[in-house]
Formats: sequence, C-alpha cells, structure tokens
Amino acid sequence: MAERLPDRRALNVGDRLEMGSGGPAEIREVRQRNWSRIAVAHRDGERLFVKQFVDRIGHWHQRGFAGDAETAELLGDEIVGVRVLPVIHRDPDRLITVARYIEMDTIDSLRGKDRQRSREVAAQIGKALAAVIEERTVADQPDTVDVWKGLDPKNLGVGRDGTVYIFDFGPPARTSRTAAAAAAVSAGLLSQWVAHPGLHLVAPERHVLRKVCEPIAPMTTVDAVLESLARHRELRLREPQRDGLAGIATRLGVRTVGSIYWRVAETEARRLFPQA
Repeated sequence: MAERLPDRRALNVGDRLEMGSGGPAEIREVRQRNWSRIAVAHRDGERLFVKQFVDRIGHWHQRGFAGDAETAELLGDEIVGVRVLPVIHRDPDRLITVARYIEMDTIDSLRGKDRQRSREVAAQIGKALAAVIEERTVADQPDTVDVWKGLDPKNLGVGRDGTVYIFDFGPPARTSRTAAAAAAVSAGLLSQWVAHPGLHLVAPERHVLRKVCEPIAPMTTVDAVLESLARHRELRLREPQRDGLAGIATRLGVRTVGSIYWRVAETEARRLFPQA
C-alpha cells in the first residue's frame, strides 16, 4: 500500500476543516504572517482561531508545529496564574492548530487605544511574563530556565474578564535566565514595530513599551538587551520570509525610517537600567 502523503495545502477562505467528533469548521478569514498563516473559522456559531505553520514564502515548519504541541503538553492548563490557550484540535498533515477564539487585548492590538487601558494591559502582560520566567527557573541553577522559543510579550493577551492567556509556544529551550529575560525585554521594546510606513514606525507609544518591560528588566542586564536588539535588527535586514521587492523594501525601511524606531528602543532600553 502506498504511503499517504501529508496534505500540504495552505488555508484559504471557504476551506472546511474536519475535526472529528466536533464536526467541520469553515474558514471565514485568512491572514498571512511572516512565519505562519492565521485564520478565523466558524463551527455551529462558534468562532475558532486557526494557525497553520507555513511562512510567507511557502516553507512548512514541522519542527515549530511539533515543538508548540510539546511545550503546551508540558505546561498543562495554567502556569503561575496564566492560562494556556486551550487547543481543541491539531492536524499534523496540514500543520494546523485550532483553538477557541477568545476576545483579548494583546500588545499588537493596543495601538491608538485608551492610554490608561493600554498601560494596564501592558503592565499585566509584563508582570505575567516575568512570573513565567521566574517560575521556569531550574532548581539549583538560579540563572538557568526551561522556557520555549516563542516566549514573547506578543504571545500573551488579557481577556475581557482580566484572565491572562499565553499561546504560540514553539519548541522547548533551556537557556540562561539573563538571556531569556533580555529576549523578552527586546521583544517588548520592538512590540510596536510595523513593517510598513506609519506613525508607530517613528513614534511608538513609549508608555506601552515601558510597562511591558519594567517587570522583566531586573532579571537581565542592559548589555544583554542591547545585544538582543542588535540581533533583531540583523534578522530584519536579512528577512528570509520576505523576498523580491518586499524584501528590498523591508531592508530599506530598516536602514532609513526604521532606524528612528531602533533609536527609541535603545533609548528606552537604557532607561530601564538607570544604574548601568
């Protein structure tokens, strides 16, 4: 009997997802991100959030899919008061995960919102992330943590009832606490970076950046944060998920108007460590 090949079709509007006893879901909205394709599906009036591990240029990420599932299983339902977003279905052929759609505020969604609400959400996410890093410290190794590749402020959200959710894990990773916190702080400083011209490319809301990063900063150093920021910049200058004209435009943007955002990020990084 011939081996069944994986179904490697990218999600599109109108697709039907078969989810066993739960019944099929219909894809209603699709958006391509650099590293994944995300969608909203409907099933019997219920909204679902769908993620497919295929990047902007059509590369499939089996390791990312498997690592996300492994980390989620290790964490269980909750970690230090932060809820793990419930996944209700995984399709290993199409590298798809399906979770219940929960209305929440994320760092990405705060642009232009009420300043006080933005501060509150950013602070809550920063405190939650700091608690997660603290909890994942390895016994008898105070500067070693068992975390995961997707430990990033953008991968937490605050639900309408105040519950903090965490999602998009990636493979498990053991690293130093200093490095894990520096990566989280630098990601927080870049959390309003956009790949297209606009206000936040030159004037990010500093109060959001500060509130996210302040609870995490005591776990790391200014040098580690600045090194992490430099790595982020280099990654964007050779962005593998944007080719052709899009890649050229991204690199040009980083070197020109985007350099203003980078200066803001570096300035805010130093302000987090006034005694450095």
